[in-house]
Amino acid sequence: MRKAGDNNICKVATLAGVSHSTVSRVFHRDPRITGETAERVFAAARKLGYAPGKRGTPTIGVILPIPNFDSYTSMAFAAVYREIMKRHWYCELIPSSDLSLLGDRYISGAIEILAGPEFLEKWAEDFIQPVVSFCHPGHAVNHIYSVTSDGAADMERIVSRLAEFGHKKIGLILGHSRNDETHSENHRCSGFLAAMANRKVPDPENYALLHDHGTVEKRLDTLLNLGVTAIIALPGQTGVQVLNLIHERGLRVPEDLSLVVWEFPNVSEFQNPPLTALLPDLDKFATAACDTLVKFWSKQKIGRIPPIPGILIERRSIGPAV
Repeated sequence: MRKAGDNNICKVATLAGVSHSTVSRVFHRDPRITGETAERVFAAARKLGYAPGKRGTPTIGVILPIPNFDSYTSMAFAAVYREIMKRHWYCELIPSSDLSLLGDRYISGAIEILAGPEFLEKWAEDFIQPVVSFCHPGHAVNHIYSVTSDGAADMERIVSRLAEFGHKKIGLILGHSRNDETHSENHRCSGFLAAMANRKVPDPENYALLHDHGTVEKRLDTLLNLGVTAIIALPGQTGVQVLNLIHERGLRVPEDLSLVVWEFPNVSEFQNPPLTALLPDLDKFATAACDTLVKFWSKQKIGRIPPIPGILIERRSIGPAV
């Protein structure tokens, strides 16, 4: 006797010209099913918008920005993979540059890690499955959702901690451009400006230098000329680069200049000195992304996913202002 809800499987079977049981075998990856039959079933499922994740075991496509695979992407993927395995789901790795791989397989939904706004535009044109993006704006009408850092809260926390050490002139070196900032949901630059303005720092925009302002070396020298006593250098490897440049100038951290960077486990703590760092809570990112997919399959209302604050790990690279 068929269970309630099998009507959708029957529609897929009819459109693909196969039996109900064949559709079930395809989605359970039965090795006896030929590639040609699987392709017909997947094509029918995509056309009908059938999402097997609502029943049974879903397959999640994890979209990665290959070949631009950096340390953040690695950490984010590890968090997503742990969450998928915890839920006993399947996982398909898909390069953002080769979505044609989805032509002969079916996914119930996807999680996109820094593949970029161009990828999301293409996804909206070619796919009906839901996708949750790490940090890029969502478009619920196209089943695109976003989970992001709480850049404003993160910057307020960092600036507040530095202010407790007596720092007033605090510089920000961001590893991305103003355009990246505009197309991201992180809002780190605006969060920094707000935190500085809350402390009555005159012209705080002079202390926020993005990629558009030149090389990291040039931006560091600009901030030093402004008399900053602390620097926040995010994200990626920007902080380690800044630390090396500070040492080249004969300055000491934190005696002459306090420094807060992006966290890289097993790297930041072994620098000289060990670096105070902001760690994005990627486990919560992954949980929120998977929870959103479940809501979509269950036809629950999906509101804006609350931004997720990072974790400030304090080490020896911050100290009293000189």
